[in-house]
Amino acid sequence: LPGVFGSNIQLKTVDGKELGYPDFLYWGNPLGQRLGILECDDDGQPLLSPLKPTIFNMRGVVYDVFDECRRARGEYFKPVPDEFRLIELHVFAYDWRADLTAASEQLVRDLSALQSQRADCLRNRSDCDDEVALAGHSTGGVIMRHAMKAAGMAEIVSHAFFLNVPFRGAPKAMGVIATGQDPPGGPSMIPFVRA
Repeated sequence: LPGVFGSNIQLKTVDGKELGYPDFLYWGNPLGQRLGILECDDDGQPLLSPLKPTIFNMRGVVYDVFDECRRARGEYFKPVPDEFRLIELHVFAYDWRADLTAASEQLVRDLSALQSQRADCLRNRSDCDDEVALAGHSTGGVIMRHAMKAAGMAEIVSHAFFLNVPFRGAPKAMGVIATGQDPPGGPSMIPFVRA
């Protein structure tokens, strides 16, 4: 699970255009983006629902999470014969504008479906088990922690890895998100967020 801004949020407007975050190439530069379409109401609910979020990827600047994890997995399991490499990698992208509780509940539903969708689920075989390991960075780890409290998750998830997760809150992040500056009144950190 990626952190905030780690998911690509695309929306379909009434005129049929698909816009959202990020659209750096479409609009030419971050300041030119029409990010008002990502707005939320006073209760924090997105005004426009997104298409299915995907992982945010900027090739050449930030490596692709899926490809990098798959490469690392291949390296780690190099001595293991191909027919025994039964590990699947799933990326959970979410709408970071919305209530994180909703993302947590969706994660629980997705993991439950993953476990039950296969008739010959590995867990049903006598010689192995069907384990799920989760890894979450930053806000993704907060979502994971909340999901782990759900009924039945202890039977689904065998391992949980938390990478740089603000378990005690993130006051600096709140200031940056509210003003786009770090510290407030200082240099711009997120160019498309204005105080």
